[in-house]
Amino acid sequence: PKELIPLAEKNGMILQIEDFVLQSVCKFLKESKICDIYFRCIYLNISAIPYMQETFISRFVNTLDSYGIDHDKIVYDVNEVSSLLLHKDFDKRKEVFLEEGIHFALNEFGYGSFDILSTINYPIRCVKIDKELIWSAEKDEDLRTILSHIIKSIESLDIRVIAEGIETESQAQMLKELKCKYLQGFYFMKAVPTNQLLKELEGKQ
Repeated sequence: PKELIPLAEKNGMILQIEDFVLQSVCKFLKESKICDIYFRCIYLNISAIPYMQETFISRFVNTLDSYGIDHDKIVYDVNEVSSLLLHKDFDKRKEVFLEEGIHFALNEFGYGSFDILSTINYPIRCVKIDKELIWSAEKDEDLRTILSHIIKSIESLDIRVIAEGIETESQAQMLKELKCKYLQGFYFMKAVPTNQLLKELEGKQ
């Protein structure tokens, strides 16, 4: 996403890509029932450009409704440094987001300047801690202490915390000791096609 989204924004294809991805995910959710069995929700990366379109909310709602997908099954990932969260209309639209069940996950937390208290002012359902902070904390005791406080502070706001970029057993163990409930990374599973994902999940039941 870090490479694809800026490129698509530059060449003008981002709107088509966003619509295609949302349609594809909704189709997969409807056919597989994966959120009824394995996952609470699916996280999608979003660019600031589609959000700025006047039709953003109606397109999201109409697409999910056409597939019979509950709105809370899709959560949009936005980068901490993304202009999306700083857009002048974001604060004005937050009540509509909540009414329509549109939620966001703050990605790469710890990479930019977005602070913990600011999450109160946005419809943030989840905060994903940047992998660089995770990897650095593994080697630095002071950073582990800071990371522990970050996790506790965010969870105290009733916001889910996900540690990104977990690639080793030692990293997973460190996050468990820090009481982080949700971990994400290649240590658990690499990115795979949807049919392989279903086989992997069925095999672990």
